[in-house]
Amino acid sequence: MPLRPLLFLFALGLGACDAPKHGLTPTPPPTIAKAQASNQDLAPAAMALPLRQVTRLTGGLKPEESGRWIVAIHGLGDTPENFQNLSQGANFKARWFFPAAPHARDWYGGARGGDGEKLERNLELAAAIVAQYLEHLSADPKNEGLPIVTGFSQGGMLSYALVALYPERVSAALPIAGMLPPSLWQKIGAAGRPAPPISAFHGRSDQVIPFAATETELLRLQAAGYPAQLTALDNVAHRIPEPLHRAWQAALALQLARH
Repeated sequence: MPLRPLLFLFALGLGACDAPKHGLTPTPPPTIAKAQASNQDLAPAAMALPLRQVTRLTGGLKPEESGRWIVAIHGLGDTPENFQNLSQGANFKARWFFPAAPHARDWYGGARGGDGEKLERNLELAAAIVAQYLEHLSADPKNEGLPIVTGFSQGGMLSYALVALYPERVSAALPIAGMLPPSLWQKIGAAGRPAPPISAFHGRSDQVIPFAATETELLRLQAAGYPAQLTALDNVAHRIPEPLHRAWQAALALQLARH
């Protein structure tokens, strides 16, 4: 099997068992109690809307005001209640939505192991659910324009996947420590489709979702003229330390000012 699919299986098999480190107590990873759930497709009933969510307002935006909006997707084992803390310190006006994975804090429904097709299919199914969630939120007149999507680990993968599969639903993507299977990377920037910009963040020392594979694909997109950039952080593993957090919030502010 080629190296990139192997890396993708490795990343999906491990997921992001740690909540992002940002002066917080990490949420412990979930226990997948039923072995038979492994490598199964996501059950539609388990993935039905509405997703549980946490919302926050920053920059002085009032509840009755309309404004730009951000959808931030947590990783494996995390919760919206914990992940929402990444909005702390944001001085720009925005309405934030933090959806909860509907399957035991896992966006992929417990899929593990070596069956790449099922793992990839569950990523695509989860992206479809989040795209439907975005459409649902878009109906609220207080949410102006298209959302910025962002996320960590599984949430970073879903941010990329939304650009690949549903580019008309997002204005920009800011994935943190994410990647895609090769087949989905190839869909980004397809002719005749919207091209929401990607501003990605990844630690060079990440051993859960290796940096090199993501860097290779983003460089390929840049060479093809796609609006993609990568902020690489030295000596950063699969975490969100303060320097990454500051750079990520600055990039969010820049994207909000552009749209």
